[in-house]
Amino acid sequence: MKRIKIELFSIPACIGTIISIISGVIFILFPERISSIIGILVGVLLCVNGIAHLVSFFANIRARKKQDLTNAAGTEILFINSMLWLVFGLTTGIVLISNPNIVSVVLAGLCGAFFTIYGIVELYPIVINRNIRSILWWIVLIMCSVQIIIGIGLIINPFNGVVIVIRLCGISLILSGIERSVRKINKNG
Repeated sequence: MKRIKIELFSIPACIGTIISIISGVIFILFPERISSIIGILVGVLLCVNGIAHLVSFFANIRARKKQDLTNAAGTEILFINSMLWLVFGLTTGIVLISNPNIVSVVLAGLCGAFFTIYGIVELYPIVINRNIRSILWWIVLIMCSVQIIIGIGLIINPFNGVVIVIRLCGISLILSGIERSVRKINKNG
């Protein structure tokens, strides 16, 4: 009779597994909250990025003064660049922090457009050129059709699409945690 040996990961890997499974459950139970948290984090990152550009400008000016390059060409360009990044970062960051679901809706719409276009591009040779058809051409036809339908669904209703994608990410995290919890299954004779 064959025995199955199961090896567990080390303690840090077990902790990672537990965090992965708990995160997956949270993603499944609270997809709207996760979507909002992602939007807020992106907003904060944009604000920090804008402020970092301004700080970088002043540090650059300080270095130029030490080298006596304050009147050198490029100082104005650096200033304009830093100000543009500051205004862009702070403006979009504040908008995202005040309305964090915008990120999710925009990303879902972009993913929908990508899925639709990619599905059409992959479907085109199968439908047009009958010589390319392999034995399992109908699987490609079904998969591309499903991809196009999902893409159109994400474009039409991006917020519900985000909820579904976040829940699928939760399922993926849970499965990844379970898969990582068992490192190796050896069949010993």
